[in-house]
Amino acid sequence: MVRGKGYMALGAAALWGAMAPGVAHAAELAPAMVLIVQGPGGGTGAGLKDRARRALDARLRALGAPVQSPAVPGTAQDKGQIRRTALKRAAIDPGAADMVVALAAERRLREGAYTRSLRLTVRADLYPSAGGARRSLRAVKERRLPATCRAACTARIERRMVEAAAKSLAPRIFRHARILVPVPARRIALHGFKPQDIKEMRVYLGAFPGFVRMDRGRVRGGARVIRYASRLDRQRLKAALYKMLRHLDMAGVVRFKGRDVTVTHQAPGRRREGSATRQW
Repeated sequence: MVRGKGYMALGAAALWGAMAPGVAHAAELAPAMVLIVQGPGGGTGAGLKDRARRALDARLRALGAPVQSPAVPGTAQDKGQIRRTALKRAAIDPGAADMVVALAAERRLREGAYTRSLRLTVRADLYPSAGGARRSLRAVKERRLPATCRAACTARIERRMVEAAAKSLAPRIFRHARILVPVPARRIALHGFKPQDIKEMRVYLGAFPGFVRMDRGRVRGGARVIRYASRLDRQRLKAALYKMLRHLDMAGVVRFKGRDVTVTHQAPGRRREGSATRQW
């Protein structure tokens, strides 16, 4: 049976941490993104679209955004497939992405009697993994081409234009990602716990101060991995997890690595030093 009074006390005991000035870090972690390419259409080939993706990837990383490798090979062709991308990626690596960024590119070459002009539009559709409305951003680059600029010359200019357009989108994507995903998710991996133990632990996780959301969890590598969003910083989340273990009378060790949190069950008699008491 879940200790109702225990998890209520847990929330009350740590509430000061969530409310302390400068501690509630809504943007402690930048939202992690998966970049994919939409297609077909737009008059641009796969190579040009992939060039835009790679340029955007590099620029976002330079800004400090965690960017994951493509979730699915090739291109996504419809909104339903794009929305499922986050789930497919999460099935491999739960919580890897807070947002899917789907790129599309459109090319228009206008030819007159004496002049030629090239217009390239790069569009980024932002899909939060937790759901919500799509946000679309566009960057447009135009250039007048010399009369002597033909196929090879035009191709070189196209590549430079699509890279410039993609790079100009990166700061805007970064800003919107923080708005659409104000509290990025961590991955909490529970090793060695029974299903009933995990059920009780989920009640405590939902009672922690600063809690935003968590998913049902997935089995990966022998652990139950829960995608968990909380405004608690690392120090206070770690303290809350140890208090949870004490209240449930379980021995365990909590470790952090980046946005990954591992809680490993320990056999009786191996209780972490200083964790025997259940006093608050």
